[in-house]
Amino acid sequence: MEKPTIIWKYKPHQGTNIGIFLSSFTLVTLPWVIWSYLKTRSTEYRIEGGKLYARTGIWPNKELEIYLFRIKSLQIKRSFANVLGLHTLTVLTENDLVPEIRIEGIVNLKETENIILHQIDLQKRSRDTTPADDP
Repeated sequence: MEKPTIIWKYKPHQGTNIGIFLSSFTLVTLPWVIWSYLKTRSTEYRIEGGKLYARTGIWPNKELEIYLFRIKSLQIKRSFANVLGLHTLTVLTENDLVPEIRIEGIVNLKETENIILHQIDLQKRSRDTTPADDP
């Protein structure tokens, strides 16, 4: 069986840790800075085989998978990180176990949003799950 092609893959920008990095002037906070760096470094999001995958955590890793056709909507969150050009995109789902997935540290927000929305649309059309009132 052929492995599905990865359509989109993203790792958060380290700029999400700017506050932690700036507070690292003492040795007391150094472990916290290292932990935050490793946590951000080990986080990955991807779209593959009609699913959105979110891998988080250092040890152990936790990987969530949501079928794209089960995604209800996307929300954009504005925060201090926007000054640095970093954004957070919240994926709202129909899944009771995983009601939302937060994709943080996005540099190219519109491009990322368009890729995800396009893939959701393709999956919904291929499964005929698009609501009747959608154009």
